[in-house]
Formats: sequence, C-alpha cells, structure tokens
Amino acid sequence: MSKIKINEVIVVEGRDDTNRLKQFFEVDTYETHGIGIDEKLIQELKTIAKKREIIIFTDPDYAGKSIRAHLEEAIPNALNAYLPRAEGVPKNKGSLGIEHASFEALKTALDKVRRNKNDDKNFTPVTSAQLNKLGLCGQANSRELREKVGDKLGIGYYNAKQLAKRLEINRITYEELKDVVDLSD
Repeated sequence: MSKIKINEVIVVEGRDDTNRLKQFFEVDTYETHGIGIDEKLIQELKTIAKKREIIIFTDPDYAGKSIRAHLEEAIPNALNAYLPRAEGVPKNKGSLGIEHASFEALKTALDKVRRNKNDDKNFTPVTSAQLNKLGLCGQANSRELREKVGDKLGIGYYNAKQLAKRLEINRITYEELKDVVDLSD
C-alpha cells in the first residue's frame, strides 16, 4: 500500500502520534510534547502557518482538548481533525490517543477536517434552546446522543456546556446539526 500524501502540517502531541501517522501517510508533523505549550512553540507554528495550512490533531482526552483550545486561540485559521474516543483506546495498556488508532480511523478523521470559517458573515450559532429541542441537553440520553453526533460531525465529544462553542467554532449550522441528530436516532 502506498502512503497517502498530506500537504498540511499536522500538529500532534508526541512522537508516538507522529510514528503512527507516518505508518500510513506521507506527512509532516509538529509535536507539542504534551500540554506545556510555550510562546516559542506558538511563534514557530505561526511562522509555519504563513506558508502551509496546519491541522490540529490531538488526542481525544482532556489534555488533547486543552492543547487544541490553546492552539485554536493562537492560530485561528488552523484546521481541525478529531479522533473519536473509541478509536483511540489502547489494545493493552497505555493512555487514550492517536497512536492507537487504525488506518481507517485516522483516514476518516483527516477526511473530515473542519475549517474554522471565521469570515462567514451569514453564520448564526446554534442556541442552547435549539440544543435542548434536539435532545442534546437535559435528557437522560443526551450524553450518548452528543457522542454519536460528535462522531458523525467529526468534531469529537463535548459536554452540553462546551458543545455550543464547538459547533460555533466549526461553523455547524442548526440545519446541519438537526440532520445529523435525525440520523442518530
């Protein structure tokens, strides 16, 4: 099998993530080496972002979400790829992460890269009332439904409070969200 070429630079947490991606893809990665992101790292990524697009592809755990949030704030034009939690579970011991994902899971996540469309003037964010109406908050099965919806949208899982912000960052409309919820029932 020949490797798939990825033109963007993929930001990952560590060497194991890089090694896993390079098994299947011809790709350049940039490693954050965990949660300790400093100004030097941010400046290096901003320099890279002037010449190439960047994809943030962190682990689907608390640390990965924290790193992603910090990078998105610093580099608002970065793209996002999300790995569903179930795809990052280690077979034996270890922590949840990209390094445990199959080729199919990695390819699907990268195929669903989300662009932060900051220039979309006609975008209307999904409201809390709309999330409630769709059953994504306040229901007994809301957590499970948010997991399914997050996987289908390719944005990962978020709790009810974080979901609205994540939908806005990824410019997901109410109509798009409703279509995915309808398919998830």
